[in-house]
Amino acid sequence: MEPGLTRCRARPGAPDATVRRRPGIRGARLLVRLRHTGPHDRIADACVGDAVGGARSAPRPRRKVRLQRRADGGPLGRRRPGRALGRTHRLVRADRDERRQRAGMGRHAVITEWLDTRAEQLPAAARDALRGLVASAPPDRLPRQLVHFDFRSANVLCADGEIAAVLDFEEARHDHRLVDLARATILLGTRYHDWGPVPPEVHARFLAGYQAVRPLTPAESGWWDVLLLWQALAMVPPGEDPTGWGPSALSRLPQS
Repeated sequence: MEPGLTRCRARPGAPDATVRRRPGIRGARLLVRLRHTGPHDRIADACVGDAVGGARSAPRPRRKVRLQRRADGGPLGRRRPGRALGRTHRLVRADRDERRQRAGMGRHAVITEWLDTRAEQLPAAARDALRGLVASAPPDRLPRQLVHFDFRSANVLCADGEIAAVLDFEEARHDHRLVDLARATILLGTRYHDWGPVPPEVHARFLAGYQAVRPLTPAESGWWDVLLLWQALAMVPPGEDPTGWGPSALSRLPQS
């Protein structure tokens, strides 16, 4: 292993993560090298500092970096996190291997299976609405690539009102980048305790920031409402719902 690199594996089957800290942008540059040990072997070198749009000046000494704790204001309430995720997706290009593109079930089947086996806590109207959206969705030709899959407040470091780093790649996987974007949109405000949804206007700003860097294709736009509703409904817990995931998700149902 190169000097200055640290490798860790969170659990069997998770990608190795090799991280190097470099000066030269706001705070520090984090070079994250991910290698899948499963069937989708590939290496992605992502300069996360560049991905979150750091400045080109040298870091200042004793600079405080902290977790961003609010998503309704501050950096995570504006467009910056969307741009950060968009740059991260752009750094790791879509997989052009047709065999990998065809691997696994299509998104129609994945969501249908989820509705059949893991959505019993949802009202019938919510399940029927999502089934209808899935049935009318275009063919699943969304490009797959390595994605973060846990982009949220708890994994974003901020300093001086700017996003300084994106952390925690242990959930990284080979999937549609639009699924990663939808999941991040719903989970943006979650931390370690008392997880709860953020307002729709924060979702809109997050998507606008993402599209400023990587606009959605027509095929992706055809899937956006489906995936966003799916991820919102997936957060509704059985039983008590003290932080309001249910009302937030049900407010996204198509109006008849």
